[in-house]
Amino acid sequence: MRSKEIYALSLYSGHQAAFLRIDVFAKEKRGARCRAKAALLIDLNLRTHLVAKFGGGWLTQIAEAETLREARAVVRRYRTANRAGLAQCNEPEIETFG
Repeated sequence: MRSKEIYALSLYSGHQAAFLRIDVFAKEKRGARCRAKAALLIDLNLRTHLVAKFGGGWLTQIAEAETLREARAVVRRYRTANRAGLAQCNEPEIETFG
């Protein structure tokens, strides 16, 4: 396989795994699932390493977001924590919106 094909496969499988985890955390809230998936696609798009590591407390936060803006804010905080080396534990303090 060429490197572009491997990257595409990695991108697909990373997003698929993240989407499955979102489905588990927001199983009874169709709107929350759609918002969470859209936020990941918009804000993490081609960053396969960040998509693959998205989990834990971040999933709880993104599943509880009531708007796309709030879901995107969760993803931006995740990216910031990852840059600072704090996202490794995947268990941030859970913030409530409202």
